[in-house]
Amino acid sequence: MNKDWLIDYHEKENENYLKFLKEFQKTGNIEYPTKSRFSKLDDPIVETTSNIWSIIPFYGSSLVHVYPSSRERTIEACGWGTDRDINNLIQLAKDTGRVQFILDSSPLEYEHHDYLEPILSELHPPVNELIPHFLFDNKEFKKAEAEFTTLSGHKFIPFLREVFDHYRSIDAIPSSFDNLYSKHVMNYVTLRLSGYDDIADNILNSLIDNPTLAWHYSHFYGVLVADNKQSTFKLTYNPILSIGIEPLRFITDEISKMSNQTISTDLNNVTITDVGQSLFNKLALGSEGYLGCLSLIDKYEQQDTQRLLIAIQNGLKSKRIDAVQSNASELSEVLDNLWNDSKISKLSNGIGFGIPISLGTIGPLTAEITSGIAGVLAGIGFRVLDKKLTPVVTKSLSKGLAKIFRNDHLLAIYDFKKKYKLCE
Repeated sequence: MNKDWLIDYHEKENENYLKFLKEFQKTGNIEYPTKSRFSKLDDPIVETTSNIWSIIPFYGSSLVHVYPSSRERTIEACGWGTDRDINNLIQLAKDTGRVQFILDSSPLEYEHHDYLEPILSELHPPVNELIPHFLFDNKEFKKAEAEFTTLSGHKFIPFLREVFDHYRSIDAIPSSFDNLYSKHVMNYVTLRLSGYDDIADNILNSLIDNPTLAWHYSHFYGVLVADNKQSTFKLTYNPILSIGIEPLRFITDEISKMSNQTISTDLNNVTITDVGQSLFNKLALGSEGYLGCLSLIDKYEQQDTQRLLIAIQNGLKSKRIDAVQSNASELSEVLDNLWNDSKISKLSNGIGFGIPISLGTIGPLTAEITSGIAGVLAGIGFRVLDKKLTPVVTKSLSKGLAKIFRNDHLLAIYDFKKKYKLCE
């Protein structure tokens, strides 16, 4: 890609972000990127990077992260990346807003990845940004930051350099080692200052005893907890987080091996009927390509699944557990009906398998619905990793910090490897 054009892109993104930070410090309003940066952005919004063809039809808009990695790596890790895929996704973004893109690094990092040029040049996606410094008391922030940096130098930083070199060998590296390290510092600080002391203690203790375990803790709770309190996009739009069961299974297996915590990963015979464990666990129709994705869009629109997901989110926002439960029950029934109909119909256009999906919640209110992350994981066969997963929110919170507890979050966990014969 043209370097001068990317420099200009980078400077404009930086200018937009600095302008936002000034406004945020004055008003405390978190709104970044602005909605004008997206074409036809529509609720419910989901954040996803892989298995997108089966995810896109289920939601109003799907936010896809664009990483500065090779085409081969993008295809392998994310399930898209061919020229045809990219053109189809761009067209879907322009026509319907079903797809939205966000850059995971500065535009400068994409110079040698020409295959991604159409996304950058035609859609000008914004850069994913973090704002933890402005959400927390500066003195407390520096104290927590010093706790992590003081203990990480002996074992964790050398370990992290090995991880960075591995990423570099498969062309899937962050923009720099400093950025990779800073993300783990921010995860720890965010967890500590948000009140997740048990998790923060586990990370801090592991920095000295077992840096690999510290890495797994930071990554796991970074994805499920800290990211929701750091990302300007997530704080602004409160998207549903979509995650595959395989990464969860792998990381909890690793934590189980390295710690005294026993984590069950028997997911084969789990039946969920109690909303106290999880909102629901159902089979959803899956697609393996663009044409199947289009067919599923029609099927889900006919059943108005987006309306029900929005109603669940609104119930969480208004703290109405009855609304969450009733709409989750209706959505569960809709998915049952779609699946049963698919068994007797001759499906085509790439719809060929089913995906078990568990929908749960993360946040202060979820203790009353799902017992927080513990309830979500228990609902799909995992035992809890930590007992204290919902922080104590005090009246002394700053305005900025209070905003990170504003909304509970929906978590959609998919088992993409389960396949079922749809046609009789």
